[in-house]
Amino acid sequence: MKRAWMKFLKWALLFDLVALIAAQIAKQLIPEVGDEDSDVFQVVTMTGGRNWVGKAEALRSGTVITGMGGMEMDLTQVTLDPAGAHLRVVTIMGGIEIRVPRGWNVELKGWAFMGGHANSARKQEIPDDAPHLIIEASTVMGGVAVTPAKEVTRL
Repeated sequence: MKRAWMKFLKWALLFDLVALIAAQIAKQLIPEVGDEDSDVFQVVTMTGGRNWVGKAEALRSGTVITGMGGMEMDLTQVTLDPAGAHLRVVTIMGGIEIRVPRGWNVELKGWAFMGGHANSARKQEIPDDAPHLIIEASTVMGGVAVTPAKEVTRL
């Protein structure tokens, strides 16, 4: 039994090393576009974590790519384009939490393999004319969660 465990451990370490090298190569090959103020952006996070706070005044589209890490994306200060916005999210062995303002109509669709997607922002009462955000998520061994901004209470 000990021999089988050592063999498994060697293969697991080799897999981790190859995945780490692949993630670093991908980070060099996939460029970032725009910044937190941009109406169109592409954000890439590999082998680590990242906090991203959007401040766009007419967000139209964005792409978020994570590998072996995670991202907290705060869109509570963002204004969507009047026609709506579209986010493409890809995560491999990681996760993304997307925080949105209360009152946005957020549609989360896509697929997950050994992971999942959750849209708790959808549980709110949304007016028909609310800003519309479509998120297309592709997930392998990870997850995507959309959450509404926390309510601020005043005493």
